[in-house]
Amino acid sequence: MPRRTLRHAAAAAAAALAALLTAFATPAAATPAAFSTPAASTSASQQITLTAPRHAQAAQLNNIVVTYAGPAMNRKGCGDQVNYPQTFVIAWNADRDACEDAEIVPLSSMCGHGLVTSTCPFKLGLGLNNRYINRPIEAIVFYNEIDTCLATAPDAAAVLGPCPTPSGSGGANGTIDVWSASGYLVSRYWSNSNGTGSPSFLCNDGGGTGQALDTDQPDGQARICQWDNDGLPGT
Repeated sequence: MPRRTLRHAAAAAAAALAALLTAFATPAAATPAAFSTPAASTSASQQITLTAPRHAQAAQLNNIVVTYAGPAMNRKGCGDQVNYPQTFVIAWNADRDACEDAEIVPLSSMCGHGLVTSTCPFKLGLGLNNRYINRPIEAIVFYNEIDTCLATAPDAAAVLGPCPTPSGSGGANGTIDVWSASGYLVSRYWSNSNGTGSPSFLCNDGGGTGQALDTDQPDGQARICQWDNDGLPGT
């Protein structure tokens, strides 16, 4: 083969080798890793199902909280969170109007995953933790309002106040109760404050309608001091 042809062949071979080496040395355009690409967002309805508190279900069912004797918890005059101290929570005819939007909601991160333990939520030495061991700890939420729970005034009348967190922190006085196996709501605030070892109950004193509920009733009378989440399955 002529020398010139050999030189051309060698040059061509060298060029091909250089191109091959360049191809291996130069990384391909980076493709985003799978984990760096956000997954398709969850649909709105799924998000509601997964993240909304249980009172969304209560609102859908038009849930009310009633005494065993019949009357329901009611925000007097449909008062709202703007007027916390001025709005009483009263007993009213259970007609499921817009003011009867209460629900008993578990404080699922408090004490023993939302249950009474031997040391929580009552003060030690009162005997109330052992009396109500493993009973659920609750707040009474008004689901048509924002951050609005049943609380207590200094004279123990039931009023509106800001809610506690699921772990029981924050919130107004009297917003945390223990729900006994017999349906009584036991006020942590008044039971601790009184310090006698006797529970303080949430009651509709007298059993009538129109008056503010009493959050510090010592007697725990049947029916007027027993409560039910009317409307929610399994409660």
